[in-house]
Amino acid sequence: MTKTGTIRFYDVKSALEPLRGWSPNAWRARLFLNYFEVKSSVQYETIFISYPSIKGEVTRLYAEGNAGEPNAFTLPLIEDPKTSPPTIIMDSGLIAKYLCSAYSSSPIGGMEKFDEYFDWTSRNVQQFLRGYLFLDVWKNLDEEGKIYFRESRERIFGCKLENMMDRFGGEEATLDLLRKGWKPLQDRMKGRPEDDE
Repeated sequence: MTKTGTIRFYDVKSALEPLRGWSPNAWRARLFLNYFEVKSSVQYETIFISYPSIKGEVTRLYAEGNAGEPNAFTLPLIEDPKTSPPTIIMDSGLIAKYLCSAYSSSPIGGMEKFDEYFDWTSRNVQQFLRGYLFLDVWKNLDEEGKIYFRESRERIFGCKLENMMDRFGGEEATLDLLRKGWKPLQDRMKGRPEDDE
């Protein structure tokens, strides 16, 4: 049962026992929820949704929250009862920004560059990681989710999950692209100021 004022956090259901979070996108949002749970006494509960049920659940939440039409059907998503109707936010980056604005009394360092960082990692790192991650994602899903994920991703990318790296010239070529994409981030993490320009 949801406690009054408890944020509902919608995450992708898996086959993991016990049932727990596993999605990297959802973990980004969960990190901020956990931060504000400690800093601001924000309470949240996790509701797991199987991949084939995401579109219907997102549509229902948007309709009930008078939030208009969703622009996508994806998780993570939060439903915050702090407002009436509840605020509905989808996408880990937007969730992080919303939590910072709604629950922080002072700015959180680095948030001003959040979009820039997110866009950069999407272009330079994440697209190449898909070749490695999609099969692992598929293996972690519940049975209904596995069927949906395989069919939808193979349709979107035009190849079998097992052949995702072929889109970039095979495993070695994908690794090279990943290394090149990762290098500026690695340099920044080492604190090289020239990479911040």
